[in-house]
Amino acid sequence: MFGLLFAAIFESLTQQAALHKGRRIFVHTTSICNAEVFGKTLRRKDITSSVGKDDEDDDGEDQDKKKDHGLNISSKFSGQ
Repeated sequence: MFGLLFAAIFESLTQQAALHKGRRIFVHTTSICNAEVFGKTLRRKDITSSVGKDDEDDDGEDQDKKKDHGLNISSKFSGQ
């Protein structure tokens, strides 16, 4: 009789431990994926703002500005 009780308690505890480990692994993996996507988004060059300007500007003087524009992270947050 007590063996059945202890077996049920042990089974419940092991299932809880397994679910807890699974949740922790899932949350950890999700946070790593989110951080990688966010990091890749910040490293991505801003090609949408320079697409229309390529056809208009044929001068060689603004080429350096176009190259460095996408790498400036502060420009993505300043609203410019």
